[in-house]
Amino acid sequence: MRELRGSVPPRLPRRQGRGPGRCRRHLRPGLPADAGVPHVRDPEASGEGGRVPADRSAEPRRAAPGLTAAVTEPLTLEAAIARVREALGVEPAGEDPKRPDPRHLVAVVPLERWTAAVQAARDVLGCRYFCHLTAVDWKGDGFDVVCRLENLETGLGLTLKTRVSRELAVCPSLTPLFRGALWMERECYDLFGVRFEGHPDLRRLLLPDDWEGYPLRKDYAVDTAHAPYR
Repeated sequence: MRELRGSVPPRLPRRQGRGPGRCRRHLRPGLPADAGVPHVRDPEASGEGGRVPADRSAEPRRAAPGLTAAVTEPLTLEAAIARVREALGVEPAGEDPKRPDPRHLVAVVPLERWTAAVQAARDVLGCRYFCHLTAVDWKGDGFDVVCRLENLETGLGLTLKTRVSRELAVCPSLTPLFRGALWMERECYDLFGVRFEGHPDLRRLLLPDDWEGYPLRKDYAVDTAHAPYR
């Protein structure tokens, strides 16, 4: 404090009254003696750290009984398309036709096969990372429910889409397969009005319960006066 010419705080923030630790008989005048607390452990000389295992050294998960073992080797584009076609029974396509990439494949499945397709992508293709779920409003053509899954071992990225009508706007919930779908389906319901059948707690997430309309629908009246957000 003499060097910096600062003032001593009126109240010590932490460990008040403990006294110096391990002063080794070198005390400033006016300071209390060593508290006498024993060492937690003997001091150790610094050494080389432990060996860190490789990121991909862990054994891959085994598929559920009756299912094909999940893919764990890096896939080429042709192999990825063939695996998706075999697992889902639909023909996938690249997100960018000019630059096809196994990390960005898209597959459109019928609504009645939505849950089965997502389960096959998880168990057969090894896409266990649930990235996101949302919807796209096509106005007169209804809504696309969009789900993105990834296999972090092989780099396979799969976007699944299914169409729901504007009148019903009901889709099976994916919460039995992915717990993270709980929040994303609530957000999708809150902003698009798509109801997810089988969801354990389907209610608004961002807006109050008495909010009228669904803000991300293309027919949502932006100019209409609404109650203040609380």
